[in-house]
Amino acid sequence: MINVLATVYRDSGKVALSIPAAREALRVDPRQVEARIILCSDYKLNGSHCEAGKISEEIIAADPMFSLSTYARKKPYKFRKTLERIVDVLRDAGLPD
Repeated sequence: MINVLATVYRDSGKVALSIPAAREALRVDPRQVEARIILCSDYKLNGSHCEAGKISEEIIAADPMFSLSTYARKKPYKFRKTLERIVDVLRDAGLPD
């Protein structure tokens, strides 16, 4: 559930609140890829480009087959523009299409 909270904070523009929520999700389960994806986008949106790059490397190391297109297909966003914005941010952070 904490991933949902982090996502809601991020998608509503409250990235400063999303970061600690995503970090807490990783503290609870360090193997969690979704929390890393949220944190990666948070860092990029927050202007912490170096941190976003590090997290994107961790995502790829955990799942070498990760792709943004597969990730996006699984996300049930009501507003397509929100998902497109997040995918663009994650691409800018270094995640592959």
